[in-house]
Amino acid sequence: MLGFFLSPAVFHGVSTEGHMAVHIRLSRAGTKKRPFYRLVVTDHRSPRGGKFLENIGTFNPSPANKEESGFKINADRLAFWRGRGALPSATIMGLLKKYKKAFPEISLAPALPVGKASAPKKAAAPKAEKAPAKAAAAAPAKKAAAAKK
Repeated sequence: MLGFFLSPAVFHGVSTEGHMAVHIRLSRAGTKKRPFYRLVVTDHRSPRGGKFLENIGTFNPSPANKEESGFKINADRLAFWRGRGALPSATIMGLLKKYKKAFPEISLAPALPVGKASAPKKAAAPKAEKAPAKAAAAAPAKKAAAAKK
């Protein structure tokens, strides 16, 4: 009875911590025997051809022109979603590795979350300056309290 109220992951002792609900995966389009895929950012619970948050590229496994790669991706949007914690599927990672030469601006490592980018570290000196400023601000309050007594 208790399992009815718990999610399956909790009931079976599987940790869901660290798993993101947003994935980058392929969504099939095209006709029978002629597949065409869109690279979409989607909630992991939505079906393969269902709703998605954003279309960030395309993949044509059999392009008409053999010299042209059938893989197109918006690298900026890929970095944006990876920075937000979206996890690419194994197929997407394979495609990114395969076409790395054609798209050198694509980073296979997950991007840093927004606001956590490596900014130059501030020196410790400004912190030391803040302490006397707080003391100076507190001094008039102490004088006012002493004057009331």
